[in-house]
Amino acid sequence: MATDLTNEEPEIVVTGSRFTTFNINNFRTELNNYGSLPTHSFLVRFAPFRGNTSLTNELTNYTTINKDKLILRCDNAILPGVTLIKEEAIRRYGYGPTETVPYNVNFGDFTLQWIVDNNSEVIDFFNKWINLVVNHDSKGGADMSTVSGEFNDYEPYMVGYKDDYSNSKVSVFVYDRQLNTTVEYNIFDAFPISIQSVNLSWGDENQIMKYNVTFAFTDMIIKTPMAGDNALYISSQQEAANRASVKSPNEETSKNDILVTRNKNGIISSPVFGGPSVTGNYTISRPPTAEPGTLNVSAGSLNPKTINMITLPPKI
Repeated sequence: MATDLTNEEPEIVVTGSRFTTFNINNFRTELNNYGSLPTHSFLVRFAPFRGNTSLTNELTNYTTINKDKLILRCDNAILPGVTLIKEEAIRRYGYGPTETVPYNVNFGDFTLQWIVDNNSEVIDFFNKWINLVVNHDSKGGADMSTVSGEFNDYEPYMVGYKDDYSNSKVSVFVYDRQLNTTVEYNIFDAFPISIQSVNLSWGDENQIMKYNVTFAFTDMIIKTPMAGDNALYISSQQEAANRASVKSPNEETSKNDILVTRNKNGIISSPVFGGPSVTGNYTISRPPTAEPGTLNVSAGSLNPKTINMITLPPKI
């Protein structure tokens, strides 16, 4: 079937894929061009607390005035994962093969580790924070019926309000080797749910104290500012154009990648043949709904080239 593309949406790009095998030189080239992201460069930042009690104000002051201790002394992070909550063994038609159907999402907890300072201010900060969630300072039950001490906004074993004890946003910035932010985790409504045990020993003369805190949260957003919305598309198109420019137009599709572009003015161009005057017949398949057809650019004697994929880039 002949398909006329003159009235279609502008900027349709047709790319022919080719079968390739693993090549160690290509792998090395790809790593050299795009590198790899290390795990040793990151920073953690806490937003101010939303509550307006004496304790929340104290914690907010710590996240602003003493923020360097929280940022620079966090030396290890286990970032949260994402798991789909699913229903298994579903038969769509009541019979036949079983399927797995997701219906919600679950975010795992995350753990941060701090190097404890000589004044134990890191311990003081998280001890006050977890007491803001549930005030366990009852002095062995002696003060169960009184309101006393620095946690005087809460009676012993009183549970706080989540808007008070949760931090509105914890941000984790991951950097590449040039110190560009490549991943940013924005974790919302976070609060500590566990402070792990600390081991002390007279024999650990050259060891330093680490403080591990596990957090729960509501949800998160992961940003990749270096990737951008069109970076992968632009990169793939440029790579296909570079490969096609050094190929002969008479090669078989299995040895050749073909890139055909129609701009918003309806002009067909291709780096394989060069210029806006393109010759050849292209058998195309337009998934998922369009029928297969043939793009007759103009009459020519070249062998038909099989096109396996059509990409619709963002409109200009």
